[in-house]
Amino acid sequence: MSNIQKHLWRMGIGNRPKGYKMIVFAVELAVEDEDRLLCAQQHLYKPIARDLGCDTHCVERNIRTAINHAWHNNTDYLCRLAGFQLTQPPTVVQFLDMLVTVCLREKGSTSA
Repeated sequence: MSNIQKHLWRMGIGNRPKGYKMIVFAVELAVEDEDRLLCAQQHLYKPIARDLGCDTHCVERNIRTAINHAWHNNTDYLCRLAGFQLTQPPTVVQFLDMLVTVCLREKGSTSA
């Protein structure tokens, strides 16, 4: 189980929802190049949609649904990942940025 998957599991996002695979793919792409988060529609949603055979709106919607699920299951953990108190569920890009940051931090601490 990857670091991404462990964090998703702690948020109550198992591997059954459609958004799960999309989140994992998006984080993997953004870990390779963080600038992809600056234009998520073009550099994250499109490659994921192409790979999974759906459209970009479907990718964003499924990830947003997973975020709402996490919000209702473990708001405290989401706030811990964010590093501050959230008053509402994060946007898709904010959520992906949180996961990318945590994964890069963990990756850096294991290589030291």
